[in-house]
Amino acid sequence: MPVKHYFQTGALLFASMATPAIAAEQFPFSYTPTSMPGLATGWLQPEATNTAELGTRQTGAPDGGGTGTQVYNWSLGFRGYWPFQVGLSFHVFDDIPNRPLLGSAAKITFGSASIDTKYALYHQDRLAIALAGSLGYMGYRNGFDVSETFFGGTLSVPASYQLTPSLTAHGELGLTVLPKEVANQEGFGNRAFAALGMNWQASNRITVYGSAKALLRETRTV
Repeated sequence: MPVKHYFQTGALLFASMATPAIAAEQFPFSYTPTSMPGLATGWLQPEATNTAELGTRQTGAPDGGGTGTQVYNWSLGFRGYWPFQVGLSFHVFDDIPNRPLLGSAAKITFGSASIDTKYALYHQDRLAIALAGSLGYMGYRNGFDVSETFFGGTLSVPASYQLTPSLTAHGELGLTVLPKEVANQEGFGNRAFAALGMNWQASNRITVYGSAKALLRETRTV
């Protein structure tokens, strides 16, 4: 069965806040991120905390016609005194793509609302491994003519290893399930993925990161 390989890169700007106010002095600053663009890490957020994040991912478009890859997102995360966390996340894309999507180059709007969870499989000293999953309700609109809603989900195993007190390496393997047909056109379909990344805690309030993601997607045969 033929497959295609895709690579995704991008940049993220985000703001975050956390409660309760009387938490460990280093939180939410001096802790390893639970996720980065296109990559979940093996860490969970600290016990008895709530988080909120707001961000955007932007990349250039040499072909013109809008960035084609800008995404706006916000999320909430909750964890008590247990080995898992739950959350809600929202993503919105609204732009002219830099190449046809589902057979059309018209402006598109794509949004999703998801329930997210992550369970700690192993967490000791420098190594953390987790099981992460999400179930999302998504909506797609192509101009004013075509619109459709559908469900999708992702299951993955992220892992993180702390190389030094300030440098951590991350990896993730997973599978995303999406419809093979959307709005009577070829859809996104199921895809396996592998991601690698690192983050450097430059100071108590600054983290520098990098990540890369490869997608393995089925294609139709005629």
